[in-house]
Amino acid sequence: MKDDERTHPFDQMFFGQRNMKRETEEAKENKDETTGPDLFDHEIFRNLDVNALLDNAGKLMDTFDQLKPMLNKVSPLVEKFLSNIKKDR
Repeated sequence: MKDDERTHPFDQMFFGQRNMKRETEEAKENKDETTGPDLFDHEIFRNLDVNALLDNAGKLMDTFDQLKPMLNKVSPLVEKFLSNIKKDR
C-alpha cells in the first residue's frame, strides 16, 4: 500500500504530500528511545494493586509515628535492663 493511500484525505488537503512513513518511523524511534522496559512489567507485579499497597504503607507509617513516643519512654528501661544483664555476666 502506498503512503498516499494510507493517509486521510483531510490530512492530504491540509498538510500536503508529506513523507508520512518517515515521520511515523521517526516518532517510533523517539518513543523507543524514551520509553524503556516498564518497572511493573514483571509477572510478580501484574496482580499488584498499587493503590492498596500505598494505602497500607501510609497506614504503617502512621502507626510508627504513633508508637514512637511509647518507644522513647520504654527504651531507657530496656537499656537499663540490658546493662544489668551485662554486669551479671
